[in-house]
Amino acid sequence: MLLLPKLLYKFRMLPIYANPKFYKHLQAIISSFVWEARKPRLASSLLQQRTQQGGLGLPDVAKYHKASLLEAAIKLHATKGTFQWVDMEHATAPGGSLIPMLWTPPQFRPHTPHMFQTSVLTMKQWDSLHHSKNKSEKFHPRAPMAALGSLAPGLTWSSWRKQGITHIADAYHNQQLMPFPDLQKKYGLPNSSIFQYLQLKSIAAHKILTQRDTTPHDHHFLDAIHDRCWQTPTKPKSLALCYASLLHNTATTHFPYEKQWQAEYAPSPSGDAWLRSLNALKVAILTILAARNLIATNWKSDICPSRQQLLDKLNLYYTYERMTTNSPKRSQALREAWTPWANIYANQQRTTLSPNIICYYPDQSYHPRPPTTPKR
Repeated sequence: MLLLPKLLYKFRMLPIYANPKFYKHLQAIISSFVWEARKPRLASSLLQQRTQQGGLGLPDVAKYHKASLLEAAIKLHATKGTFQWVDMEHATAPGGSLIPMLWTPPQFRPHTPHMFQTSVLTMKQWDSLHHSKNKSEKFHPRAPMAALGSLAPGLTWSSWRKQGITHIADAYHNQQLMPFPDLQKKYGLPNSSIFQYLQLKSIAAHKILTQRDTTPHDHHFLDAIHDRCWQTPTKPKSLALCYASLLHNTATTHFPYEKQWQAEYAPSPSGDAWLRSLNALKVAILTILAARNLIATNWKSDICPSRQQLLDKLNLYYTYERMTTNSPKRSQALREAWTPWANIYANQQRTTLSPNIICYYPDQSYHPRPPTTPKR
């Protein structure tokens, strides 16, 4: 947490294009620190995965920079007057808003020589996600209707926006453009809008993305960012959302140990199965660490560590693990992995109770046991 805020400050204060070698140099410094200037024993791509996926959550500097630019793109959707810097950047765009330009493919955008460098970098990062490869000449369905004005300059769609059709997706149902009578029934469009509807139908046939142009990976990645753009652009932790989305957006990496396990245990386990397996493995590793700790602290004693001491040490590790869980999904996985141990611990405490311990109850709640008053 000391490194990333400093990098974020420089990324925001220096809106310049960074050479990929710059990111590689920073990653090399981080890797040298982690491995103490020795040869890495694990791939950086594995260490940069989340802890739930078997990694250590090490930062990916390049993706972190991209996430900061995506966060700026989200805040550009805030209402006027929310952020002063957003109002200043909007003032450099034609029409006083950068939002239609963001959602417009680059070849259809108007020329803007006075745009700030921060806006240019934000546009480039946005384009790398929305207007790349087969999506370069097509509009996204979540784009605002005002973005279509670049295809037909005389068409403003103002009457449609007044009726509630603010985005292209509002005129769609089940990935298809709704018939004009259905639009009239749903939004109350007048009969005079039939010409605009025919124009939209022609645009939809060639210039709007369909399900065939995208993958489920794209939907999972972009939907969270689009929802934040149009619903809560000022909500905190947008940077964390963008960074997590960029990590998910990368193609699913199958590491050697995963390939070997999948070859031995067919069919291939799902993501939830991998999560349960990793949590169970973590419990086994913590059990070994607890045993080693007890042996190291009692190596001069003639008495071997008791089962109760091992259970108390494991209970301490379990408490630390429970305190670090900050989501319902992680809490459920933690309970599933630790339930066998918790049952053993609860049975042990029924026979030999000790004060100031944390007890496990079937209702999945955790209560500190009050200390007992010593008898005189």
